[in-house]
Amino acid sequence: MMGKAHRKYEFLQSVLLSVVGLCVYNLAIQVFVYPTLDRVLGHESYGHMLTAISVISVAAVSVGVGVNYERMALHQRVETANGDYNFALLVGAVLCGGAGVLAGRFVGMTGAVSYILLALMSVSMMLRYYSDVDFRLDVNYRKLLVFYLVLSAGYIAGTLLFAKPDCWQAVFIVAELLSVAFVVLFGKVYRKPFVCSDNCKKVFSSSARLVGAQVFANGILNCDRMLIGGLMNGTAVTIFYTASLLGKSVALLTGPFNGVIIGFLAKNNRKITRRFFMLCVIGACAVSLLMFAVLIPVTPFVIRLLYPSVADSAAPYYLWANAGQIVYFVANLLLVIALRFLSERFQLFVNLGYTVLYLALCVPCLMQGDLMRFMQCALLANVIRFVVIVCTGLFKTKEVSV
Repeated sequence: MMGKAHRKYEFLQSVLLSVVGLCVYNLAIQVFVYPTLDRVLGHESYGHMLTAISVISVAAVSVGVGVNYERMALHQRVETANGDYNFALLVGAVLCGGAGVLAGRFVGMTGAVSYILLALMSVSMMLRYYSDVDFRLDVNYRKLLVFYLVLSAGYIAGTLLFAKPDCWQAVFIVAELLSVAFVVLFGKVYRKPFVCSDNCKKVFSSSARLVGAQVFANGILNCDRMLIGGLMNGTAVTIFYTASLLGKSVALLTGPFNGVIIGFLAKNNRKITRRFFMLCVIGACAVSLLMFAVLIPVTPFVIRLLYPSVADSAAPYYLWANAGQIVYFVANLLLVIALRFLSERFQLFVNLGYTVLYLALCVPCLMQGDLMRFMQCALLANVIRFVVIVCTGLFKTKEVSV
């Protein structure tokens, strides 16, 4: 009983430290960095910046998180070396650099310097999203907290130095590379970077599958801004982002929560039973309802404080925008648990189906310039994805150790 109680305490402590770290990071971003850039760039250019970041994130977050999760999944199951994952990251860096250039072209940027900065920004983001695996492998969430504090400090310093129309990308580059440098100095995943194991090909192929699944997930998480920017304009992106700000912040908690859940299940060899999965569903729904109850009354005050010039335009969209983000967050948590007893192909299938459904429902709304209907259809797509994950998980659960 003591061992079980200790594991529960350890899990709750891990969640708390991860959430505290990410909350500090989000506060730095949402309270200081982004509002400052909005004032410096103006609503239209700020919307283009958000759109470019969305394009970059589809590649950078997918590669970084995909390789991160693969290392977590193979830990204690297969003998691997740092070079195995670094090879996957090297290939990913080429893709991410290309995504940075594509982002620049998508929003109509000009000048070689802008494209180079966007490529560097994309690669640095990829490295940062991979790097925190170091502390998750060792279940060292105190260092993970420091990692987020360093990242937050980097963003604040970068904003003070580089919040200018012609070099705003440097804000992100400075912050992301500073956090990676922290892992290089105090972690292990970058030691002996060129040493590979016999399982290098297996690591690469498995990572590629996870990255592919992440591309669909992150594509949908970010494609709202890409679609609005492409089919409407930069100001519409700013309005949408402002309306969904707190919900997006909640959705960003998916990463730390998923990392903690994967680490906890792997370390304790947890049995996933139908009862356990149902408890996870009930818990996730309770958390989502609590978040919704808190966010809806708080959002108008927060937005008026941070973005006073956009608050009136964004106000009609608060309910639908935040609801969609919360449902997306909860579905992702349950999907990570379901992957302990379902194949990686299931994640790919779910996200592919979700992508097709999302585009089919939402693109016609934007083509008609109807931002409200777009948010309502996005919520419907997220609810359907949630139902599919829950029903499949309940149907497939077995009394086996995973």
